[in-house]
Amino acid sequence: MSDTANPKTDIQVLKFGGTSVAGLEQWQFIADLCQQRLADGKRLLLVCSAIAGCTDMLESLVTAQQKSDTVSIANVLTQLRLKHQQLAAQLKIDFATLLDETFVRLQGWLNGAEISAAKHAQILATGEYLSTQLGQRWLLSQNLPVSWQAATELLTCPQPDAADWRGFLEADATAQQQCSAALFSTQSPLIITQGFIAASSAGNLCLLGRGGSDVSAILMAASVGASKVEIFSDVPGVFSANPHLCERARLLLELDYAEALEIAASGAGVIHPRAIRCAEDHALCIQLRQTGLQDSAGTSIRAPRQSVLSRQAVKAISIRQNMLALLLENRDQNRKVGFLAEVFAIFSNHGLAIEQVATSETTTTISLHQHENRLNKVLLKQLKEALRPLCKLTVLPPATSITVVGRGIRTRLETILAAMGEFDQSRLLMASVSANDIACTLLVPEADSLVYLLSMHKSLIESAVTEGTVFGPSWSTLKSDSARVSYDPRDAAVFHFSRCEFDQDSGIAVLGYRFDNQPEFVETIHFNTTNKAGAFADANTEKAFVNALHVLHLIAGISYYKAGIPSRLNVDTLADDAELKKFLTHLYKHGLAEFAHRNELDLSAKLNFEFAGSMELSPQYLSSKPEHDLLAMGGGKDSLVAAEMLKSLGRTFTTVAVGSSELIAETAHLTGSAFIRVARKVAPELHYMNAAGAWNGHVPVTAINAAILVCQALLAGFNNVIFANEASASSPNTQTVNGEDVNHQYSKGLDYEQRFQSILKSKVANNPACFSLLRPWRELAIVEKFSHYSQYFNTFSSCNRNFHLQGSRIAGRWCGDCPKCRFATLMLSLWLPRTAVADILGRDMLADNGQTEGFAQLCGFEGHKPFECVGEVEESCVAVLELSQRSDYMDSPVIISLVDYIQPIAASLPSLGNMLLPLNNHLLPADFAGLIEVDKNEA
Repeated sequence: MSDTANPKTDIQVLKFGGTSVAGLEQWQFIADLCQQRLADGKRLLLVCSAIAGCTDMLESLVTAQQKSDTVSIANVLTQLRLKHQQLAAQLKIDFATLLDETFVRLQGWLNGAEISAAKHAQILATGEYLSTQLGQRWLLSQNLPVSWQAATELLTCPQPDAADWRGFLEADATAQQQCSAALFSTQSPLIITQGFIAASSAGNLCLLGRGGSDVSAILMAASVGASKVEIFSDVPGVFSANPHLCERARLLLELDYAEALEIAASGAGVIHPRAIRCAEDHALCIQLRQTGLQDSAGTSIRAPRQSVLSRQAVKAISIRQNMLALLLENRDQNRKVGFLAEVFAIFSNHGLAIEQVATSETTTTISLHQHENRLNKVLLKQLKEALRPLCKLTVLPPATSITVVGRGIRTRLETILAAMGEFDQSRLLMASVSANDIACTLLVPEADSLVYLLSMHKSLIESAVTEGTVFGPSWSTLKSDSARVSYDPRDAAVFHFSRCEFDQDSGIAVLGYRFDNQPEFVETIHFNTTNKAGAFADANTEKAFVNALHVLHLIAGISYYKAGIPSRLNVDTLADDAELKKFLTHLYKHGLAEFAHRNELDLSAKLNFEFAGSMELSPQYLSSKPEHDLLAMGGGKDSLVAAEMLKSLGRTFTTVAVGSSELIAETAHLTGSAFIRVARKVAPELHYMNAAGAWNGHVPVTAINAAILVCQALLAGFNNVIFANEASASSPNTQTVNGEDVNHQYSKGLDYEQRFQSILKSKVANNPACFSLLRPWRELAIVEKFSHYSQYFNTFSSCNRNFHLQGSRIAGRWCGDCPKCRFATLMLSLWLPRTAVADILGRDMLADNGQTEGFAQLCGFEGHKPFECVGEVEESCVAVLELSQRSDYMDSPVIISLVDYIQPIAASLPSLGNMLLPLNNHLLPADFAGLIEVDKNEA
């Protein structure tokens, strides 16, 4: 249902932080955004903070007044006035009268003998009033129908006691009755108001404390009937670490409330924990976005859901500085009933909030945040005196807390300990694991904290990044790329296949693409040329290569098209071709099915191919060549089984990989056959567009690689291009609401293999043939065959985190915490001893209870089959059922948990023996069909 059709969502609440209202560029962005949203029929409530730095300056005025520091007061007032004068000048707004009135009022408050909590609140609220009044005048100057609304008329809080500073400066608010959709009118569909500010029941102005502007926006959104709050700041969202300390920190695309709360509470400054709790209380989604990028993906914070996004092992490492660790010593504390209760009461009486507690036989360690508790020497001395009858208080060196956040954190403790690296050379002040099993916090000396943060981020996150799940681009990428993104591909009307060229001297193909009339972006393919330039066997072979290159050009374009998905796709290089159009439409629809499913897109009306060139593709007849096969290597068990099959047939073959993976090269060399590489360099513009918020997601990489290897085969004289795709690859992961299959491995499946073979024969040449050697067998059978080749056990890897165009994402061969690793564990466990499987994977995954949910998903019991290259749900179920009957898995918590799920369907499952039999659906040429007969005879 569209936002327009849903009355709950036609009101949008947009909150802008201090940096987002600090300059002309930012206010121009706000104006443009409002124009766009209003044109879409939305009603808008803008909730604005004070200009960046303003609240701190106002706070410093209060501090200076308490010290009777008139010089500092004068200096700060001058700076504060200048800040607003400069912004008014940028906006070309006459703001002098309002500024004069405001600063006269400020000066009057500061001239008093004492600043009460109530007056303190009024002083700090000045920044929000100034920013929103400036903003209203700017938006009016841009012909926007904006009205200004005082937040004190929208939010209310209990009347605080005069001596209760927290009641005035950190109040808990609720929405007033007039804060409703009735605020808006036909004449005023746009309202601007202040964050951070509320009124008590007696009419006194109160503040909501740090993070109060976000809380304000959420309370208002819930009251006016919005479904989410969009919070704009100077960063795109929440990162896996503080990006200003760790440039390799990755943007987190989605978090649930609990995860976001742990990250925020442990130091991430993008959003305050109170705001997250408030959003959860009102079941509102928070969308964090970057000012200046209207359609940036940002970070979504919402209720938990069964999603790949919520299952990343470690999502963030937060750092919280300005911590203070206190050591309380009492040799009899364990025998003293109520000791901790008395200690906590003293902290409470002094208005101190404790963050962490760790106890031993004679000591208790407590951590507090110094700034949030306004902890100074006087208060610390008072605390020490109050505790004297109970214990000895020792203040430890300045500290920083480092919090590792992720689901099932207790099962990651060994990994976290390993990632701590040099901790044995320094003092670990405290360690604790949250009761909700989401966070592990380490308190370390402040001087060492940055070294530990960088080391742990590299080990726990950078080495485990999985593209297309929870992680977006890195901070360094976003910084370097943002200036290079000059347009949004989602605004494009046409996607062009603009250029397809090949240079024989270098062996480099150039594939060009562009959106509308924007600059062209270019992908390059560097083929392996063992022969000298101009060494095509004959003219027909050269023509076939050119044909194949054009087919590759069209297939590889899918990576770029999906950034904008315009409705028209113009092939500028080729003449109209109905057969090619049909092939491409089917590939783009089904190859992008997962992408469309994840992004909730409908591509059915989008894929309109148009041909505007003159070149026609006609099939070439090529004479037969000596038997020499090109075997695609992936570094995993499947391609190694295919290699051994080719050996058994006595065939000559060369292994090949697209990319630079050293693991694949090492594995390929173990086969004893020659190995070559083809280098693919994706156009950097794609990376820039993704970083700027273009559509992004899974593409059918195998289809691209198959087209690349057909070109390589023609260039170097290979007779066949052989892949190792199994029967299981044809099994879909899920279905759309319309009943259409969504298959992560579509381009590895039989349907695409048939279509690609057909297009090769009709548009390229009679050979080489391109087919999968393992198509007749399921993964269960392939792994059984692989179990006989122990020479590969220490080298191969099926973990896809090893295989990216940009290099491996993990330090070892297996991450031990992804669907591929889990599926490999199940399959290998059927044919190898449990200890051998643990040796291969580096851990006994079936002994890790924290992995149960992931294994259950493989079996179809936790949502759909994972969007990964894993086998059929039936295969996993059969494997679990078989393992449950083996004595060495009787103590496995994973198998014990899963068998309860599987028992009710056990009778409907095929036998293991039947799952091992070869299938008849395949495209093996006659020269290779003998492999099936051998397999049947052995069975």
